[in-house]
Amino acid sequence: MGMVEQAHNVRVLGSGQQLIVLAHGFGTDQFFWKHLVPHLVDDYRVILILNDTNYYRGFEEEDVEQLFEAIRSNYKVWCSGFASFTVGGNMDSVAVQKFRRTLFNMRLDIALSGAHTIFQSNMRQIIGHVTVPCHILQSVTDLAVSVIVTEFLHQNLGGELIVEVMPLDGHLPQLSSSDIVISVMLRCIRHDIAE
Repeated sequence: MGMVEQAHNVRVLGSGQQLIVLAHGFGTDQFFWKHLVPHLVDDYRVILILNDTNYYRGFEEEDVEQLFEAIRSNYKVWCSGFASFTVGGNMDSVAVQKFRRTLFNMRLDIALSGAHTIFQSNMRQIIGHVTVPCHILQSVTDLAVSVIVTEFLHQNLGGELIVEVMPLDGHLPQLSSSDIVISVMLRCIRHDIAE
């Protein structure tokens, strides 16, 4: 494995001819795809990578500054609150606890740097240059990335696009509602690749 693959924690699973790339976001790890991957490896070559994300910013500047201050002032408390806010549902749920742990496993300086990158990046000017076909799955209630972001992508991505808003809550439905997400993703993958 080369330096790039090591730096981005690339794992390749399965032996199919067609590729599926799964990238996770801030504060998560490849574990968050654990329910989906077993359904893919028999038919596809699955590439798991560390996500280098630049999201469309949907938060007000004051909210972002408060988020940074909360991270700096009490990281452990912030991890618990952010996990519950992002995943949704019961604070004691497996999904919330796993996200809290993966957040807390990051060093404070790295978490703060990552949060600055995510919440202060603006990549809107290049969205139209993305021409690969995309299939976006969105929870109807996602406090971290609202449906407004999906609507922006739908209007501005430069290639073919399918958007599905799933009747689920939270930002990590692949963990909190894995049975539903698995069936939707498998249908999407098989449909998109067959086209």
